[in-house]
Amino acid sequence: VNRLAQGTGSTVWYAANGAGLLVSNNNGATFAGASGFGFPAGQTFTLVATNPHNTQQVIASSATSCNAVTGICPVYISGDGGANWSTSLVSGVTGVAGSAQRLLAIAFGPTTNVYALFGDVNLTATVLLSSPDNGANWTAHPTPVPAPGQPVTALAASPIDPLTVWVDANKSTNGGVSFTPLATTGRSTKRAVLPATSAIAAGPTSRATPRLSLPPPPPG
Repeated sequence: VNRLAQGTGSTVWYAANGAGLLVSNNNGATFAGASGFGFPAGQTFTLVATNPHNTQQVIASSATSCNAVTGICPVYISGDGGANWSTSLVSGVTGVAGSAQRLLAIAFGPTTNVYALFGDVNLTATVLLSSPDNGANWTAHPTPVPAPGQPVTALAASPIDPLTVWVDANKSTNGGVSFTPLATTGRSTKRAVLPATSAIAAGPTSRATPRLSLPPPPPG
């Protein structure tokens, strides 16, 4: 999720894990290491995203240089297409020593409103973050509890309402403060366990009913 991101014009960003954050200026024909003032060298980048309302605004999440006490890894942002970079402030996340808590998924709302899933899938719970300023400052919110043994993976934000966000099969209309499950009317489970939501997307003009994509049920 969020490994490739379209920048301005022919620019493409690529979070290439141990190879770092890469950028292409020819629509992905070739890539080179990202640079710019304040950009950290030698980092492992696992996620990159650009704001669809302004593709000069870039968010990149690292899985290295994590705080040894809290396990919170740095998130870097640029407002000018990578010419200058700064580090985000993440607030309200429970620290877990030895973890590598980082952005796992990102969804842009209107203007500079952004939501993200944050955590270490192996060692911590996944929490919902929100930012009103394109990722410069993030605040943690309670995340809906998924089905037992299922990680929180799906995230979508309304493109027109900054307070509407979906996490898995749950919807919030108050910016992530509280959630209600999506209605199950019309679903047929045939007495099978309904599988966890694997993806969710809100259409460009729809804020009420997102499209849901569910994995196939287990065989048998």
